[in-house]
Amino acid sequence: MALQTVAASALSTLAADEHQDLSVIDLSPAELGELASPVTGRIVSLTAAVLGEPGLRTLAGKSLPRLRKLTLAYCALDPAGMTALGASALARPVRWLTLGGPSGGAATIGALTATPLFAALEQLDFYDGDLGDDGCAALAEGASRGKLRRLALGRPVFGAAGDASNGLVGCKGVARLVAEPALAALEDLGVSMPEIDAELARALLGSPLARFVYLFPGSWKTRREAPTGGASFTFQAAHEMPVGPPGGAFFGTTTLSTGLVVPDSGGSGIFSADGLFAALPIWQKDAHGKWTGKSFVRLITLASGASEDLSPSAQGSLALYSFEGGKVRGIANLEDAPAPFEAQVPASH
Repeated sequence: MALQTVAASALSTLAADEHQDLSVIDLSPAELGELASPVTGRIVSLTAAVLGEPGLRTLAGKSLPRLRKLTLAYCALDPAGMTALGASALARPVRWLTLGGPSGGAATIGALTATPLFAALEQLDFYDGDLGDDGCAALAEGASRGKLRRLALGRPVFGAAGDASNGLVGCKGVARLVAEPALAALEDLGVSMPEIDAELARALLGSPLARFVYLFPGSWKTRREAPTGGASFTFQAAHEMPVGPPGGAFFGTTTLSTGLVVPDSGGSGIFSADGLFAALPIWQKDAHGKWTGKSFVRLITLASGASEDLSPSAQGSLALYSFEGGKVRGIANLEDAPAPFEAQVPASH
């Protein structure tokens, strides 16, 4: 069945077509109140923006029996309003909730997790907001009341104009989420980190969610600490990679806490679980010194500074998320066509 996206103001002139689902944007309570039941019965996606408490109350009082996706953008959310909305007829069929802008704080997130809406949700997204570490803690605390399959904390953007955006969520908040057993079965966790501290690095060891948490290769500057806390590195971008898709990842210089400086690197390196080695993505050049648009892993022994380049190389950037059991794992070409990546570490290491 086709899905047509329309502005709410255009609904009054929409030709009746009972075989077409509707995605409605920029909805006001007044416009929703004027909709005839043949139209409301076709709405499967709804975006409501900049609603105050009266508007949210009006919205919650409506019944859209086929609604599956609800987006609230920059609305006045508070615990009482979230409780009412989450128990409303409007929310009953919703399986995908997106909260854009201010989330109402940890108390509002906690209220959400106690509602029938949260119990039925399969996907929960946040963007351009203020979820923060406290909001993550509230979400993790109530996660067992739901059955989330996908969770997104922000909207990463590649290229010179972009960076990671996680709604003020830092290492503490992400560590709380990945440590929550009720979230261990997530099929996707959308989070883009410019920094991973020792606490989060430890939480990621052996976690099934580690594959989603890595230093974002589209960040101008990244920093990571070893799980043991004894070493760190900082990446500083120089330029966007000129070979590859438009709006790609960066190349620059990585400086380890040992003083070693590694040029031509990417921003998404990792330390081994024991903190003795670093694995850094390196952008490849051909025999003539020209970029190939591919990356490989350089293994560095921290104590001596010795390095060894590992095979294979991969197209695009490398976002490394695991260095355990003799293997470095990550995602290749995140900026274009993401694919699993794995490099075997020599037995001597």
